[in-house]
Formats: sequence, C-alpha cells, structure tokens
Amino acid sequence: MLNRILLIVAISAFMTTACLDSGETPTKDGPSENKAEAEAKTGDDPVDKVQASDAGICGNEFYPIDTSVERKYKETGDVSAKYELSQETTGEDSFSEVREFESGMKITVNWLCTEDGLRTAEFNSSADFSKGAFKMATLESSGVTLPKEWAEGKKWQAVYKVKGELSAGPVKGSADGTVTVNSKIVSLKDSVKVAGGEFEAARVDVEIKMDLSMRGRKIPSRPMKMSNWYSKDVGLVKQTASTQFGKTGIEYTGKK
Repeated sequence: MLNRILLIVAISAFMTTACLDSGETPTKDGPSENKAEAEAKTGDDPVDKVQASDAGICGNEFYPIDTSVERKYKETGDVSAKYELSQETTGEDSFSEVREFESGMKITVNWLCTEDGLRTAEFNSSADFSKGAFKMATLESSGVTLPKEWAEGKKWQAVYKVKGELSAGPVKGSADGTVTVNSKIVSLKDSVKVAGGEFEAARVDVEIKMDLSMRGRKIPSRPMKMSNWYSKDVGLVKQTASTQFGKTGIEYTGKK
C-alpha cells in the first residue's frame, strides 16, 4: 500500500504544477508557507502585466511568463477536472502560478528563476485515502525544472530534500529523503493536437525517483515516468503519465 501512496504523491505533485508539480497542498483558503516558499519570495509587491518579452531572467520561450492572460486546462484520468492557470511575478527572479479549479479550489506553485533555467521551489504534495494520509513538504531544492536553452537530447535534473508524515492505519511516522527529477528533451518538433488547437511542441520525458526512509529503513518505490509537451509562446499543451494504476493527463484548452 505504501508504494501506491508514494506513487499518488509523485503524480499529484507533478500534475498540479503542470511540469513538475511540486506545489502546495490544495486548499480553498490558500497555501501555507515553508522555508522553500519564503526563499522564493524575493520581491515586495507583485509586478503586474508582465509579458514573456519582459520577463528578464525568468524568460523562457517554451514556458512564457505572461500575467496578462489566463490559460485553461483539463485533467483526465480517474477524476476529470478543469482549471484556469494565471501567473504573477513576485520578484526579479521569481514568480508564482495559481490554478483555480471549477470547484473553487486553488493551488499555488512558486517558481525560482536562475541563469540555467526555471525551477519549481517545492515538491510538496499530499495523498488522502480511506484510512489515513501522507503529506510531503520540501526543505531544500536545487537544479532545474525547465532549462534556459532547449536542444534535442539535452538532459538536466532537479533535486528536492523532503520530509513526509504518514498515517495509514497502524503505520504512523515520519519519512525523509530526496526526490530526484530527471528530464530529457526527446524532440523539438512534435505535432500535438489538443482541444486548444494544433501545435508544434517540444517533448520532454521525465522520470521521478523517490528515495525515502522511515525509521532507518528505506521505503521501496518505483520511478514514475511521464511526457510533457511545451509549445513556444504558450507553455504546456499536453502531459501524459502511465503507471501501474492507470493513465493520467493534462490538456491545454485555450485562453480565457
């Protein structure tokens, strides 16, 4: 059962950020703050109406920062859902994204901008099930989620030091360790057709490895793999993940 919990955590964390979803535990009142989040907030007041051409160090042709638009997406899998994504700058080298679902739930994800590319500041997530829950928080992060320079065959990595709390029937305790996200650009010119249109997109294959221990014992888990497609001046247009428990995905449906 623990393997399934860890897989659900990995999927939900990546999916909610739409590219590595390290993000916040979904709430209707807004996200809580931890050390990694505080580091992401380097500015004072948000700077409004920033477009990709004005994004500075945060500029990325395959993942544009544009606070003047809202992008619409739908999730597919065990539970279908629709949400709108908006962006807001929080400093010269940071920004945040809010995913607002039809249910009213909002998920906020913080990003950091570096000379090498963009990185989600947290790999935080949670899994609730009938007899318990697993909650994960990020203590430190390093590396890159999306690179500054894109080229076919390019590889990169992001690493998160995490701590989790597990309550599953008689099993209770803390787990800590690392989550490693390995990415590779497979193609720069895939043809992708989704509800939001037809795009030429870069395909990025991702493998997420969770190396966690509880009470001095390593928790067995299998790497999770997924593919993401990014189109210039749009961002994520498609995401698919196939696991032993089924398939999930995200699809771009247009701008609001």
